Amino acid sequence: SESPHVVTLHDVFDEPDFAYIVMERFSGGKLIDRIIEKKYYGEDDARAVATNLLLGLEHCHNRRIAVRNITTDNIMLSDPDDYTDVKICDFGFAKRVLYPNALSTQCGTEGYVAPEILEFRPEYDVQCDMWSLGVTIYMLLGGYRPFRGDQNEIARCIRYGEYKFHKRYWSTISEEAKILISRMLTVSPI
Repeated sequence: SESPHVVTLHDVFDEPDFAYIVMERFSGGKLIDRIIEKKYYGEDDARAVATNLLLGLEHCHNRRIAVRNITTDNIMLSDPDDYTDVKICDFGFAKRVLYPNALSTQCGTEGYVAPEILEFRPEYDVQCDMWSLGVTIYMLLGGYRPFRGDQNEIARCIRYGEYKFHKRYWSTISEEAKILISRMLTVSPI
């Protein structure tokens, strides 16, 4: 069954040297481009985007699929005039979780990857996507990435959950939004 918040796969053509994947068309572009264009999202629009992404993740997680690469580059807007109608579209790292904590591969995108993936514990589960969604919501509201620096600094900050709500950008954001992000960016998921 389909979800309005997950890309629709129309067809796959296997050729000797290539596989061609035909997916639905997005005319709104990538979420990251909208964030850059707008500088940040207001709380109402960010709430609408987050709700749609949570519904898309619920669709995947109910089927025991961990996306493992939720990023603002992999979230597409269906329509150029609608800043909130988003879909999860990149399943290159996705994996079906056949039993609890069945995942052990280190994968994802720098700055978005959950600490349990970086730590190579080695087991993790679908909740790794919630961390990545927390990073995405942070970017929607703040307009910048919570984990910055060189590769080693980013990995260290993620491992220890070190990020800040800088007053200059976050003084007008509700405490509820900050609490939500803080709960999503939790180093030891339950």
